[in-house]
Amino acid sequence: MITLPYTEIIDLKSNYNEAEYGLFIRLPNEYKTSNKTYPTLFLLDPQYLFSVCYGVQRIYENYIIIGIGHKDLDFKELDQKKRGHIIEVNRDRDFLPWKINKNIFSKGVSEAEIDEIVSASGQAEKFAQFINHQVIPLIDQKFRTTQDRTLIGHSFGGVFVSFMLFCHPENFTKYIAITPVLASEYYQEKKMFKALKRKISDTKKFAYFSIGGEEKDDRMNNYVEVLKKACLGITELSNVVGKVEIIAAENHVSVVTPSIWRGFKFFDTNLS
Repeated sequence: MITLPYTEIIDLKSNYNEAEYGLFIRLPNEYKTSNKTYPTLFLLDPQYLFSVCYGVQRIYENYIIIGIGHKDLDFKELDQKKRGHIIEVNRDRDFLPWKINKNIFSKGVSEAEIDEIVSASGQAEKFAQFINHQVIPLIDQKFRTTQDRTLIGHSFGGVFVSFMLFCHPENFTKYIAITPVLASEYYQEKKMFKALKRKISDTKKFAYFSIGGEEKDDRMNNYVEVLKKACLGITELSNVVGKVEIIAAENHVSVVTPSIWRGFKFFDTNLS
């Protein structure tokens, strides 16, 4: 395994679902030669989000970056199809508060694979407990951190970011949800966040939501508008300072990088 400079990996088993995770840590370049404390930036899907943020000066100079990944993704040993299936099971299990709708799967996915994914899905509460009661305390104990924490997720990861803002606002200050899949056709629970018990935060939260202007989904019409409406509903929560932005000419994948830059610009503007 190649280790990037200023990084370390911590293996951690969840006490809530017994899954094994890898925490990918990127320390500021001056961390070991200073006594400064740093805010923390937590990323989901670090196999790509970690690399996006790793080399950005305004991020690595000012944050300790923590990517929360799944330990069983051996990119050397697993073929692409098997790896993709494991990723799907893990993400649907950890990031979704609701069971996935088995009718959304495209052709080429076997009934056995669909059943495994559907059965595992909808355990976001356990993942939230793992982050709140294991990951954050470990990071705070091991490193010089402040209480200023940011959470970033994309796609189903964006759903989890929204869920944390909605139901577990106690530990994070800032949230970036990149093109969160908040369309009810994807899930068995059609009431979405209305079906969840919302926790009112007693402190102000900052939330940035982005959607690619070229996002499309063959299962529904006006997909961008559907996501926009759902995101706006979350930004209207009490004590949330939020923004929903449609980024023109970007699709579900290409929207990731500009969303991170724009999200931090939004935070800088509203926190200054």
